[in-house]
This record gives sequence, structure tokens and C-alpha cells, in this order.
Amino acid sequence: MEQVFGSQTHYLLAVDGGEVAGILPLIHVKSALVGHYLTSLPGGMCARDDDAAQALFDKASQLVRGAGADYLILRDGQHKWPLPRLETNEAHVTFVIDLQPGLETVRKNMQAGTRRALRHALRDGLEVKDGTALLPHFYPVYARAMRDMGTPTPGFSFFRNLTTHFPDNLSLLTVFHDDQVLGGGLVASLRDTVLCTWAGVLRKYYNLRPNHLLYWETIVHSDDHGFRWLDLGRCRRDSGAFTFKKGWGGELRQLYQQTYLHGISKAPAVGKQLEERRQFRIFVKLWRMLPPQVAEILGPLMRKRMPFG
Repeated sequence: MEQVFGSQTHYLLAVDGGEVAGILPLIHVKSALVGHYLTSLPGGMCARDDDAAQALFDKASQLVRGAGADYLILRDGQHKWPLPRLETNEAHVTFVIDLQPGLETVRKNMQAGTRRALRHALRDGLEVKDGTALLPHFYPVYARAMRDMGTPTPGFSFFRNLTTHFPDNLSLLTVFHDDQVLGGGLVASLRDTVLCTWAGVLRKYYNLRPNHLLYWETIVHSDDHGFRWLDLGRCRRDSGAFTFKKGWGGELRQLYQQTYLHGISKAPAVGKQLEERRQFRIFVKLWRMLPPQVAEILGPLMRKRMPFG
């Protein structure tokens, strides 16, 4: 975020008896669209206990007040911190697949419709190739897919920097049909878990079921490399993404977006609340109309001001 967008960042560390008890990286954002705020990375606050969480929150809220910001967001944590002055939104969840029983069991746990769509993709000759060297081929397709959804991308330089800084923790899986790139996704690893992060497939190829093959090959990739868990990533309850991810048979886990308000009286809209706002619908409609080259130029400028949507 610092190198690509020039964002101001803060790295908070809670220490107890000389040992690290918690961390909270923050990004400082000023935006005419969504206000002036500090945000955590997805995953929220990482703390050993409530005392460490309180210490991190106290420092973070101090930074908010000192900067004259409107609010602080702890994004998509899997733990709900019971701290005063934090408002909690539970609009989003994730699904986590346990890989330990083996691929055959994982496949049996999938819904019948998901298995059928996967067979469709395999029958039609789709294949997935692994390697960040394919980033120059994947990215233009990903950017076009995001433009068609009305979503700005962080830009090629952002992904190039990620793969450079974390070569052992990032993998790129790209879906091909013959020699045509249909889409793909970046996955990140941390300890015993693989997390689905950025992914996109061109809508005109949906009938070939490339998303189903991409997710299956992500499962295979994670299992081959000895990981225990695969986190399919955030989705809003009862959305199309929710239905798709549910079909893979993973465990539903609640995500918590917790907000501290300073300069405003109402928490910023997320999920369906945001999608129902007239300004948001207009933005999405206009973004879909942009020429791809223009969207590529403007995308990183927009992402600097709303890094995680």
C-alpha cells in the first residue's frame, strides 16, 4: 500500500512481558466517496486476549482522534471483540474447507450441482496452470472482468509488488481453454491455511464453468502443498457468491466488521446496505461503461481511496 499507492500506514504492536501479544496494521484513507478513516487489513485485529485487543484499540482510536478522522474499521475478523465503543456488522461470512480427510472426502462433501458443474468444465477441456510468471497474461483478463462488474482494480503494479514481496506465500492459478485465458485467482498461504484473495473470470465464459475448475484446482493445490484449511473468502449472506461457495461443502464462519465512530454518528454502509445506496448503483453503472484502458488508469486511484471496497 505504501509503495504502490503512497498510503500512510501505522503498525501497532501490543507487547506483554517482552512478548508480542497482538498486532494491528492500519491504513489511513481520505476519500470524498467514503470519508476520512483508518482501516485494518482484512482479518481485523490479531490479539492473544481481550487485554491485548483493548491496548491495540486504545492506540488505534487515539490515532483516529489525532488525525481528525471519522471512523476506524476492523475488517472481516473471525473474532468479535467485546470492546466498548465498537459497533459490529455481521453481513459477511466465509466458508472454510477442511482438507485433512483427503480429496475424495472433500469431493463427496460438495453439493451435487457443484460436482456436476466441475465435470462439465473438465469435459470441455479447461485446464488450470500454476505460476506467478503468468501474471502478465492473467491480469488484463482479471481487470476486464472487474470492470464488467463495476469494481475498480488496484492495478498491475499492486499485484507485481505482492508477488515480489511474498514469493513463498502467493500462488497464481490461471484458467485456460485451449490457449485462451478465461480468468484465474491469486491465493495466499499463512501457516496451515490457504486463502482465496483476488479472482476474476470473464462473464462470457461462464457457460464453460471456469470458476468451478478454478476452485477445485485451488483445493488440489492446497492439498498437494500440505495445507490443512482452505478459506474461500468473504461473501455476503444470501448473495450469488454465498450460494456458489456453499456448494463446496465447507464450514460456514461468521465475519465481523467492527467500527469505532468519531466524527460521524452512523457506521458506514457495508454489504447490501452499500449496494442499495443510489450513489453506489450510479458508480457501478458508470464504471461498467468505461473503456478498459481508462478503467485501468483510474482503478488504482480509486483503490487508494477505498482499498477494500
